[in-house]
Amino acid sequence: MSEMFNNKGMLLCSCVWVMSGYCSNDGVGTTTPNDPNAALSLTATQQPDYARLREYAFLHDYMIISTVNDLKGILRDDSKIKRAYICNDVPLSNSYTGGGWRNRNKIEYIVIEDGQNRSNIPYSFFSNCRELKDVVLPDCIEKIGSFAFRGCTSLGTTELPKNLISIGSFAFSDCAAFNVEALPDGLTEIEEATFSGCTSLNIKKFPAYLTSIEKWGFNRCKSLAPDALPDCICYIGPFAFDSCTSLDIKTLPASLGYIGRGSFLDCTSLAIETLPDGLFFIAKQAFEGCSALTKLKVPSSVETIQHRSFMKSGLTMLDLSECNNLYVYDDYGNPYWYDAVFMIDCLFGLYYWHGDIQQQRRDNIRDNCEVRMPNGLGTWRFSSLDGEWHVPEL
Repeated sequence: MSEMFNNKGMLLCSCVWVMSGYCSNDGVGTTTPNDPNAALSLTATQQPDYARLREYAFLHDYMIISTVNDLKGILRDDSKIKRAYICNDVPLSNSYTGGGWRNRNKIEYIVIEDGQNRSNIPYSFFSNCRELKDVVLPDCIEKIGSFAFRGCTSLGTTELPKNLISIGSFAFSDCAAFNVEALPDGLTEIEEATFSGCTSLNIKKFPAYLTSIEKWGFNRCKSLAPDALPDCICYIGPFAFDSCTSLDIKTLPASLGYIGRGSFLDCTSLAIETLPDGLFFIAKQAFEGCSALTKLKVPSSVETIQHRSFMKSGLTMLDLSECNNLYVYDDYGNPYWYDAVFMIDCLFGLYYWHGDIQQQRRDNIRDNCEVRMPNGLGTWRFSSLDGEWHVPEL
C-alpha cells in the first residue's frame, strides 16, 4: 500500500474528475494528511478515514470515481487516466463496465474503497492490465474471481484482504512481478493455476487450514521458498509446484495422501528425506528432475507409484522396503509387483522398447544408486560401468 502512495506528483491528465460537492480544482481542506497511510491506520474501534484519503487522492491526481458513469468514462479506449480511486458506492460489476478493466493498459494505480455490499472482484475484472503496478483491496473483499488479475505483469507486492476466503482459478497467473508475503487465514484451497507463472512470488506464511493445492497452483513460481507447507494439506495436484526451483522444504505435510503428476517436477532445490505416513499415491513424474533429492524413505502406506516418478532425480538411495502392498505402474498403466528390476526401471522412467536400456539407465540414474525393495525382492545397486542393476555383496 505504501508503494502506491509514494508515487507522488505524476500528472496523469489535464482534467481531474472529482466527487460532486466534495472538492474542486480550487483546493482542498486543511485536513489532508502528509502521510496517506495515517488515514488508513486501524485501531480496535476505528475505521480508515476515507474522507482524508480521498483528499489525498485528489491532490495526487487520482481520478475519484463516485458514479457508474465515472467508471464508464475511465474505461473508454481514449482514456488517459492512470490512477483511480473507486468510491464505496460504485459497484464492481462486469455488467456495468462491459467486461471490467481487462486489457486497459494505461491504468497503473487503483484504490478500491470499502463498500457495504462489496464482497468480490468479478471474473477477469482486471485481467491483462499490463501497466497496473499497485492495487489496494479493502478487507470487505471475500472472493477474488477467476482470471481477475491474470496477465497483470507489472503488478508488484500486494496485501490481500484479511477476510478473503476464495481466490479463483488463474486469478493471478502470469503476474511475473506479483508478490505477497502471507495468504489470508480463511483460505482452504489453492485453485487451478491461481499463481501459475508468478515468478517473483515468495509466500512465507500459508493458511494453517489449507487442505489442497490444485493443478498448476504454483507452477513456475521460481522464487517460492516457504519454510514449510501446512500440515492440513491432503492433496497436491498435477504440476502444482512444477519448476519451483527455490522450493527447499524439508518435509511434506503430515496429512498428505496424494501427490499428483509432476507435482514437484524440476524442483531442483527440494531435498526431503522422508514421505509422510498416510501417503498412498505417487503419480507419474512426481519427483522427476529433483536433482537435490538424494535419499528418500517411502512409508508402508504407499500403494501406488507410477512411471517416471524419480526420473533424472539425484537419488542415491530409495527405500521401499516397508511398502508391502506396493504396485508400480508402467507408462501404459500396467501394474507390477514381482519383477524387481523392471519395477525399478519404471520408477526411473525407462522404456524397454526405446533402444539401449543400459544407456537409458546411465542417462537417468545416479551411479551406485541403491534401491531397497519390499516383499523379499532384495536390495539393488546400479552400476554405470555396465548399465545394470546388481545385488550388492554383503
